Amino acid sequence: MDLKTYWSTYPGIEGKYPKQWKTLRSAIERDKSNYITHVGDEDRGNKVIASVRDNDGNSIGDLRYTQAEFARLSSEEALNDLSIITSIPSYRHKQLLQRVFDHFIEHSEWPNSREMSIKVKDLGNYYKLAREVGYDYIRTGEEHVAGATTCLTVKSISLCENAEDDLLVFLQVLKIFTEEYNNDPIRPTVEMLELEKSNIFTLSQVDRVSLLIAEEAHLTTGARSSQGKNFTFTVAPSILEFEKVETIRDYLRVQESFKSEDESESRPRGYPIETIELAEGGIVVTPSLTEKEFDYDLFISYSKPDRVEARKIEETAQKYGLVCFLSEKSIESGADWDEEIFLQALPNSREAVFLMTPDSIKKPWIYAEWGAAKALKKRYTPILYRCAPEDLPLNMRERQARDYSDLEAFFAEVLRRKNAP
Repeated sequence: MDLKTYWSTYPGIEGKYPKQWKTLRSAIERDKSNYITHVGDEDRGNKVIASVRDNDGNSIGDLRYTQAEFARLSSEEALNDLSIITSIPSYRHKQLLQRVFDHFIEHSEWPNSREMSIKVKDLGNYYKLAREVGYDYIRTGEEHVAGATTCLTVKSISLCENAEDDLLVFLQVLKIFTEEYNNDPIRPTVEMLELEKSNIFTLSQVDRVSLLIAEEAHLTTGARSSQGKNFTFTVAPSILEFEKVETIRDYLRVQESFKSEDESESRPRGYPIETIELAEGGIVVTPSLTEKEFDYDLFISYSKPDRVEARKIEETAQKYGLVCFLSEKSIESGADWDEEIFLQALPNSREAVFLMTPDSIKKPWIYAEWGAAKALKKRYTPILYRCAPEDLPLNMRERQARDYSDLEAFFAEVLRRKNAP
């Protein structure tokens, strides 16, 4: 399909915003997607709108700006906004997202993937369409799993019609999360049911925003729920990066910056820390610019009922000459627990392992240590004992886990990493 671009403008728009109009025009001309783009002025709500359409005239999505936002729009911002819209391959793909979202709004829960595939069969093969849209937008689970549900991300919901109210609730809850972390950076938890009791949000809004948060990266380090509802979240230290977010566009830009940081090789994971302090605003980290030795090769995070298994991890690691931090042995009587863990042990450990069991999965303290490890850019590995990868919180599944029965092979890997030049 050849790239074709033509413009239809409503009277007066170029005269009202000549500089910004040129900026938006330049961004669309730089975009490489195969779309015909109509741009017009929408009087309703005092907003400027750029409507992106495919070659059949079907709407792919809209760029919406208040006049104030449009007045300060840069070319790079416009191109970024446009790339989100045009990353959806076609009208059928956008309709797929819209129908999943419509179910989400109506039922306040994610749809069963198999049932949804039947409802949208007029669009084509459900799972193929979802794969074409991409994991950043839609997650269907495996086709052969009967109970799999389809989930959308905030990025995809921002492209759907009638999503404004839910996105506004999401932004409000984001601020509540940052406030909670600032108030208690050691054990920052938010019980979503309490938000409904506050009469600020309806129960259905709380249910939907909980499901949305569970799908988003960098917001939480753990979640507990009862049958997919009544979530309790442990807030991640990285929530502070979202403190100044005012719009969904701001939010998506912060998420993109995390992606760029994850892909960057400029600073190796686990690089030593010069200083770390528990400040009023949370954990403050200052990276060292020069390499130095660690006190520990491994920080072992565990729940007290699992201390026998934790000792086995330490004993196995010691066979490979690895030095471990195990709180029951490494913290002296009368010492300040928070200081020992967050200011001494974790910053001075090369890697961290988290013993995940049916008991520890329920413990907020595990997720506080995990959040600190992530903030310190540590390499960390979940060790699974009597639980499966799907039992882990969504955000922890981003790392390859190891089974408790495979400790020997795992510590051989750790030793190779330690001795690597």
